[in-house]
Amino acid sequence: MTFPALVFICLILLLLFGIIVGIAKIFRFVYREMGAIAVLILLGLSVGTPWLAWHRFAYRHALSHVPAGLEVTVLTFEATEAMGFGPGGSEEGLLVYELPEASARRVAREGASWLNSLRDPAARNSQADYSDWEPTPASGRGLPLDERVCVYDECSEVPPGVRQRVNDIIARPGAYAAHRRSGKTIVVSPEERLVIVRYGK
Repeated sequence: MTFPALVFICLILLLLFGIIVGIAKIFRFVYREMGAIAVLILLGLSVGTPWLAWHRFAYRHALSHVPAGLEVTVLTFEATEAMGFGPGGSEEGLLVYELPEASARRVAREGASWLNSLRDPAARNSQADYSDWEPTPASGRGLPLDERVCVYDECSEVPPGVRQRVNDIIARPGAYAAHRRSGKTIVVSPEERLVIVRYGK
């Protein structure tokens, strides 16, 4: 290990030690001034706030795969695995959402022409920018679904019911699919009121 790396690690450890000591002093002060209940409340806020923030971030990230015009808000199933970041990283995922009734009626009535109109010129590089929607049957990277979504040896199970339902949707007419060069496929089924996103790189 080089000397600069050792110094950096030592600084990080000192910073963590200082943070722990500071938190301990805060809890001691609160306990002395306000009692055990106040400490429990502070502990709950300390743990709960980051937890809620993380789940909100994960929820918004999941919705970022779907065009905003579909007005999707409910994620019903998620199986994702990732290893590494950047160009050398690998990521695989299956996301299933509930399609709102109003959007389902619009897709059933207007089909691919309406789905193509959902493109946002200001977001051409976003995760949810799809074009050239086509009627199913459809295929794509990772479709039809296997029993697992895997990155190397890390796998998430796909329950048989979910796998069968998704594979049935993409294999028969009645839904619409679009692809991105990144290896992502989105399928919208107005009949089943589902949106399916399968991605990987």
